Amino acid sequence: MTLQRVLKISNMISLFIFIGVLIYSFGWYIYSPLSRPDLKDYENIASHLKQRIDNDRDVIILQPFWAERAREYIGDLNLLNPRYPLEEDFTQYENIYVFSVFGYGEKIKDGLSKNFKFIEKKDFGKLSLYYFKNERPQKIIYNFYKNIKDAKIRVLKSNEIKECRDFNNDRWRCGGPEWQYIGREILDIDGTGRECIWAHPLTNAIIEINFENVILGDYISGFTGLTDEATRYVQGSPVFMSVRIDDKEVLYHTNPNKIGAHRFTINTKDLSNSPHKVTFRISTHLDGVRHFCFYADTRLAQ
Repeated sequence: MTLQRVLKISNMISLFIFIGVLIYSFGWYIYSPLSRPDLKDYENIASHLKQRIDNDRDVIILQPFWAERAREYIGDLNLLNPRYPLEEDFTQYENIYVFSVFGYGEKIKDGLSKNFKFIEKKDFGKLSLYYFKNERPQKIIYNFYKNIKDAKIRVLKSNEIKECRDFNNDRWRCGGPEWQYIGREILDIDGTGRECIWAHPLTNAIIEINFENVILGDYISGFTGLTDEATRYVQGSPVFMSVRIDDKEVLYHTNPNKIGAHRFTINTKDLSNSPHKVTFRISTHLDGVRHFCFYADTRLAQ
């Protein structure tokens, strides 16, 4: 085959590829607006939810997690957008709604149905709402995040014990750099804004967070996590969290340098209903970019 013929074939192939891309682009230009929900769809589904949602007992799960436009219409309703919703804990909610864009709700319907009763699906134009009922919601007795002001914080380093006494704007200041505090935050963990207690660990030290007079119930439930930004620091050390009840260790939990909310559960059914002291101890080998936080509450199974 001559060089001229090879070039001719090559040019023809390039032309066919160009025409194919052009046709595809034109088709997508026509199809894309037709497949997207319009403003009226968002307004109608938001109006429907606002008449029903109680933020203390209901939750809205946004799927896919990146369809953030819904927040513009939902307002201050309890809307979560987890990347992996089937790995999340929704057992404290009585009513669970899945706000579905582009049919993504169907992908998690069967998974949610294993733990919650599927009631119905409603369509609002090109949006859909899946409704699940939790017939045995768990009751939260004590929320450590909400009661951070009642905590007693200490930093244990070698033979030195330093108490953190300065509390302001939901934060206990422990001196040192700006990031050295214990307090309430909403941080990006696994692509989702999560309420959690910021507790950046320190090299060669232990951060001790004590809560006294805690009613335990059946178990302690929670998670630990590093911010998504922190997990991209490849040399980051794992963070360790010990949980103690009345000074007895009941959990030693390792948070690896990986994206995600790492969950834990502590069975407390055998402990009395009288108040207890609960202590969280945070540590790491190297504190570089260890943007760590945790959430925990005590629960009563229904």
